[in-house]
Amino acid sequence: MRGLSTFSAALLAIGIAGSAAGQTDAYKAQIDQAKQFRLKGDLGKSDRIVSGVLAKDPQDFRANYTKGLIELDRGATPSAVSVLNRALASLKGQPAPDPTIYNTLGYALMNQGRLDEAGKAFQQGYAVRGSLARDSQQKLLNNMSLLYRLKGDKASSGRYLVEAARAGSAQAQGNLMRAAK
Repeated sequence: MRGLSTFSAALLAIGIAGSAAGQTDAYKAQIDQAKQFRLKGDLGKSDRIVSGVLAKDPQDFRANYTKGLIELDRGATPSAVSVLNRALASLKGQPAPDPTIYNTLGYALMNQGRLDEAGKAFQQGYAVRGSLARDSQQKLLNNMSLLYRLKGDKASSGRYLVEAARAGSAQAQGNLMRAAK
């Protein structure tokens, strides 16, 4: 009997520690399903799932981020920017659990011509680039290179382009080869 209570106490401690660290996600399965529908192009089903989660928890980071991606997929960039900003605001200054949001937001802002705001978002992503998957690092660096090219800052654009190429970006490597000709 003593072993069972020790086991139960250990499980309780793990559960409390996981909750305190923010590692539990009550809507994980639903958001994962919405992501799959989105990737298959079924934005309606994806949006219905995400909207259901947001009706229960309007501050859910993953639900807001996914909603922002859906809005981008629909071509509704102003709405996407609003939703992505809401996702970040819900964190109350804490780092984003999925730092790809900074690149996504920066890209959306850049497409709206809001280059200074895009730069700030990209810089937030750049600050945590070590936590990004390699392909996400490449996308971030390529987008930063484009941003600085649009701003007329060739030196910064070139620096990020070289960094993207070093990270393995075929796109950046091709751009460097074309520029060298």
